[in-house]
Amino acid sequence: MAPRQRRQHARARRRYARSGVEQDERQFPRGCPNLLRLPTDDALPLRQTTRNEKPERHTGPSDNRSGVYRMHEMKDPTVAADLRAALRRLRQDRRGNFAVLTALMIIPLFGLSGLAIDYARATDTRAYMQDKSDAIALAMASRGPDNTDAALLDAMVQKARSGETWTQLDFEGSWINVGDYQVTASASLPLTLARFIPGVTTALAIRTSATARYNGIKKQYEPPIPLKLTSDAWDYNEVSAYCYNPVTDTRGRETPIYDNTDREGDDYQGAAMPECDADETLSYHLMNIWNGLNGGDYQTVKDDPESHAGRIHDYYTDTTIRDHREVYNMPYDLLDSYSCATVEDCDRNQGKDGSVQNGSADQDGKDDEFCSKTYTYYGWEDRPDHIADGEADWNDIRLIIKCPVTVKTGLHTVALVE
Repeated sequence: MAPRQRRQHARARRRYARSGVEQDERQFPRGCPNLLRLPTDDALPLRQTTRNEKPERHTGPSDNRSGVYRMHEMKDPTVAADLRAALRRLRQDRRGNFAVLTALMIIPLFGLSGLAIDYARATDTRAYMQDKSDAIALAMASRGPDNTDAALLDAMVQKARSGETWTQLDFEGSWINVGDYQVTASASLPLTLARFIPGVTTALAIRTSATARYNGIKKQYEPPIPLKLTSDAWDYNEVSAYCYNPVTDTRGRETPIYDNTDREGDDYQGAAMPECDADETLSYHLMNIWNGLNGGDYQTVKDDPESHAGRIHDYYTDTTIRDHREVYNMPYDLLDSYSCATVEDCDRNQGKDGSVQNGSADQDGKDDEFCSKTYTYYGWEDRPDHIADGEADWNDIRLIIKCPVTVKTGLHTVALVE
């Protein structure tokens, strides 16, 4: 025992000797008792009793021995004051706080450290997957749009997987149009210490994609098949086909293919279609002239559009291919389209009595993959419904276009475009 502690014990013994009680050193070290025990007779009361009155005994649950009293039962104010001072010093003592805080923060610290490690692992994994996706896309596209060699694709996928331990590392590849081959890769990367952070999953999903373009082909379309139109149109409507390049955002080789002056579709039979390159998509331009058909002055408006700016309206689809589907980049729902196996299947809006029925909009894209069947039906609404009192019937211009054939032009190049 240190000298300071011995002095404290000596002072405590002298103080309690004067008060008639003694200290139990086994129970109360360092001179700061919170329980007191009678020195000899454990039946000795702490207050004055009469001659015939029996002394009170304490039988508290914390100690089965008689004569043991709690602090709030003490009658000596000096003892109570010392005990309160000792408790106050205990509350104010700040020693050991660092150890407590370290114990509380150890799990979050491990979790944040693991998060940094897993982020680095995910970055490396994504770079590896992107590199392999690019290689597979270039290899498959270099063989041309008629390449459907599944064995070659499987061999390259197995080579990309070899030596890697990630679970569910998958590669999928396909032609998304006549000149673009797309590869998508997905993997599930198990996390390490980051799993200890509440709300964090046990694995991280990673996805990459690559698109390679075969430049050395042209897409040739057969002439469109015009369908019968309604006879209640007041506006003049003309549809032209053009080639749209989504990379450069340019339009070219626009060719008129149908208008509603020919309600039976006889005049436009055999109309030529533009030939689009591999990096272009066939798109459509609707020219709408208000009251041009009813007034009969549509040709005058076409010849001098600047003088009739309030009557002539142009809508371009600027078609792109997304997830194997055509997407029409117009601000309004003006075009309905779907794939069909035969010409008869395409004309769903033709009633049994020969009348033309209403169609339905498909602005966000085709309900089928692009050219998943032989033909594609297109039906236009000539006016936006919420702006110019459109009828929302999508039968103002109707025609069928057969899917294109690809023709190699000789020398070709292959490049990543996405």
